[in-house]
Amino acid sequence: MIIYIHGFGGSGNGSKAKLFREYFKSNNKNFIAPSLSYVPNLAISTLKELIESYNEDVYLIGSSLGGYYSIYLTTVLSDIVKKTILINPAVNPIATLNRAIGKSENFYDNSYYEWNQNHLKMLEEYKKTDLKNYKDKFMLLFQKGMNF
Repeated sequence: MIIYIHGFGGSGNGSKAKLFREYFKSNNKNFIAPSLSYVPNLAISTLKELIESYNEDVYLIGSSLGGYYSIYLTTVLSDIVKKTILINPAVNPIATLNRAIGKSENFYDNSYYEWNQNHLKMLEEYKKTDLKNYKDKFMLLFQKGMNF
């Protein structure tokens, strides 16, 4: 099973998720892109339950904050998660998402939610710094900018 984990304010119906869905469907691969809660603890618990529910190897693709979550999930469920692709992962979301405090808009459905200090504290729980034992599990895709 391949699971795509979207970034902050995103959804399982975003543009990357749609492209991945089409690609994996055309290649007859099991794929899911769940829409996750903006509350970190809820997103992580949903993903853990989802990953543990499959009776097959799981591969993660995480983008931005989804990359941050993917790093954590790969380390705590390393017997199930075989490989993880990180697309511009958030490496310090506590700092970068500090500027998102307040009312935020979901990019997909234009709904609003309140991002606050408690959410930042939740992110601290999922910080992983020692990844030496997991380096063979990750592929990093990183792009700083594009020149046309």
